[in-house]
Amino acid sequence: MDALPQEVRQEVVMRAAQIDGHSLTAYRFHSRESTQAMRETVNRHFRDAGRQVVEVTRGEWQIVSARGQDGLDSVQLRSTSIGTEGMATQWRWRAAAHPGGMPHRSRTLPSEGMALPVLQWLPAGARIVRQMVHDDPSRAAATVVALVDDPPDVAARHVRQRARGDGFQIDPTLGMPAQGAAWYRGGAGPHEASSGEAIALRRREEEVIATVSRHRDATAVVMHWSRPQ
Repeated sequence: MDALPQEVRQEVVMRAAQIDGHSLTAYRFHSRESTQAMRETVNRHFRDAGRQVVEVTRGEWQIVSARGQDGLDSVQLRSTSIGTEGMATQWRWRAAAHPGGMPHRSRTLPSEGMALPVLQWLPAGARIVRQMVHDDPSRAAATVVALVDDPPDVAARHVRQRARGDGFQIDPTLGMPAQGAAWYRGGAGPHEASSGEAIALRRREEEVIATVSRHRDATAVVMHWSRPQ
């Protein structure tokens, strides 16, 4: 982040992760400068750029945030025995998320255009309420959260069938509930419908962890997809 002095050692934690159409980049940093000096430097940088600055203190953390037309930058600092450590984040607005959930129409996340098979596994009428894409040098990952009207057992069966149709297989090595089983069904007796399921799937190097569970008057489907790169 350019608000920090050039000599400050920064480490990327998350680069341009896509969350509901917005972009988030986060850094960890360490410096031998005092927290007071760094706070003043960050504050001055934001104000010189004509941005509105808000400063707050929460326990041992000092937080300096600045809002602009394209997003929000925030720097959190605290003192250490040798100087200062903290976290810097950069939010960039890209598209407003629909508060009631977006109807599912495509297998592509609009934030990055990443083709994801899991979007095709959602039942018809599913409402996507959260989508996150994380692309780093070693692994690409995405999480989709959706609400569906089907009961959990019906929604889970739909996910399993569509996953198998795309060439994914249940993988017992991914480590799920029930002593590491790749498939788990919870809250059901011999003659009762399941209250939820967790499923681990693999297609070559692609991995998917899917959970299906009751959520108020609907069923929540959460699918986390990842692959090395």
